[in-house]
Amino acid sequence: DGFGLGLSFVKQVVLKHKGELWIDPETNIGAKFCFTLAKNPTT
Repeated sequence: DGFGLGLSFVKQVVLKHKGELWIDPETNIGAKFCFTLAKNPTT
């Protein structure tokens, strides 16, 4: 158990690297958290 800060941190990092973050819910199992990062992000 935690304070729920991990996902917030991940979102900030992913967006900073020009990526996307989404959740794929899986009925009766839970959820899968997915993300992409830009291969060559511009600064």
